[in-house]
Amino acid sequence: MKSEKRREYQRNAYRQYKRRNPISKKIGQYDPSTKLYFYGISSSGKEVWKDKKAIDNKKEKMKSWRKRYYEKCKQLPPTHLNVGDQNPDDPSLYVIYKRGNKIFYGSMEKLLDIKEKNKKLFQKRNAKYKELRKFMDRKYKRGDIHPQTKFVFWQYSYSNKEIWMTKKEFDVKHKTYIECQKVKHKLRMIKRISEKQ
Repeated sequence: MKSEKRREYQRNAYRQYKRRNPISKKIGQYDPSTKLYFYGISSSGKEVWKDKKAIDNKKEKMKSWRKRYYEKCKQLPPTHLNVGDQNPDDPSLYVIYKRGNKIFYGSMEKLLDIKEKNKKLFQKRNAKYKELRKFMDRKYKRGDIHPQTKFVFWQYSYSNKEIWMTKKEFDVKHKTYIECQKVKHKLRMIKRISEKQ
């Protein structure tokens, strides 16, 4: 286990790196001058660049870790709290996001900041895939029933693939979607009230 002194050293090194480089690099970003890929930040706050094979191995490990972490979060006791709800033990904190059954709390400012970032990301992706769908011969709308399989259409994925599901799966997912819309409406109302105050 790392000592607290070592952790603090790494945090300070990372903060200094962020001050020197305010624009973040993405893992896997290619540098044509060195023909290497961005691997991450070392414990001393220096950039690490490696070849394509090392990047692919890192991505596979991260993917495997995320999958294990999500499965671990799903095993936690279920909760009735949703994104935007207040912390029962501390009303100054709100549910900012969930992973499985694990809840993460933060301030209202953090909640609205995440919501705004997600909104911009969705708009950017949606605009991209709407442009792609213009060239498709046939378009489906949510709730359409496939004539052969009788599956119900849900939406197009980010890779522009059609997502179909059974009627039972569709009903459950649609109910969750409606609940999410209610949460978004609640957040909009909270934001309007906070702006008026």
